[in-house]
Amino acid sequence: MQYVPKPALRLPIELIYTILAMSMGDYLSEIMLECPPVADDWDATLTFLHVSRSFRSCTIKLLYHLWGDTFIHERTSALSNYKPTYATFRRLTRLARTKPLSFSAGAAHEKPRELSARAVRHPISPLARIWAALVRNTAAANAVLADADNDRVHVDFEDVYVAEDLQVVAESYAEVPAGVRALLLGRVMHCTMTQAAIWTKLKALSATVTSVFRFLTLLLEAGGQLELRAELPEITEDAVAQVSRDKHASLADVFSLAVEDIPPMLAKHAVAVGLDMVLFLLELVESEGNAYVELCQMMRSYIASYLTESEREHYLQ
Repeated sequence: MQYVPKPALRLPIELIYTILAMSMGDYLSEIMLECPPVADDWDATLTFLHVSRSFRSCTIKLLYHLWGDTFIHERTSALSNYKPTYATFRRLTRLARTKPLSFSAGAAHEKPRELSARAVRHPISPLARIWAALVRNTAAANAVLADADNDRVHVDFEDVYVAEDLQVVAESYAEVPAGVRALLLGRVMHCTMTQAAIWTKLKALSATVTSVFRFLTLLLEAGGQLELRAELPEITEDAVAQVSRDKHASLADVFSLAVEDIPPMLAKHAVAVGLDMVLFLLELVESEGNAYVELCQMMRSYIASYLTESEREHYLQ
């Protein structure tokens, strides 16, 4: 009997498309968010392009959704060398974490040369715009934390996750076809929104800490002879928990997150907002006499209203 080989199993093209979208999304989230210590020219997409004609066709289609005609000819689907673009963004992603101060306008060191790349300076595709904004804000956030370790005077929270960048990210994400946008960039978007949420919280907390610090400093300089003017709305100690829940619920709603998805405030964040300094100053003013105990408690309660229950237990007790 002659052996007749069975025909090779062929996956439906729709299934290949979905599998590739998921795999490419995992790859993008790793290199954009986690910055793994691998060579900048390593590219998982190259594997997808060389599996079969069906895989190559689907991969090119997905790349076009992300990069537009950056390196894909719309009419012929011809693919040019995209590795330099990936390498540029990957190196910037790493530098935004390891040398964030080099991105600053007044940086003492030369700015990364990759910032002059056309895809970074004038991003025209959805992924280029999202990646450029993510790099910029990651560098700004890490620069704030690095700067806080040296001199808090130079800390500027307003440069981190600004509304304009978040709008660009949201609009660029919406440009990717609805059927694959969550598979390709869902994790990146979720991480971006969670970081935007915690830094928005830190901005508000920093402004409050600054106001309290300024008032207490003036009070000490005046030897306690300072007319009290309420710069902050009064929050009783009993109301702190509810006010905190309301603030975090509102913050989560702004960024379309669950409250539990908002990252916790870490020790480096507390240093950056000056929390330890203002708490020390509150204790110092309270030690001046009973006349200021109630005032200091009110200020401490207002600061506490920006913190979750676990954060209050960690930083205020």
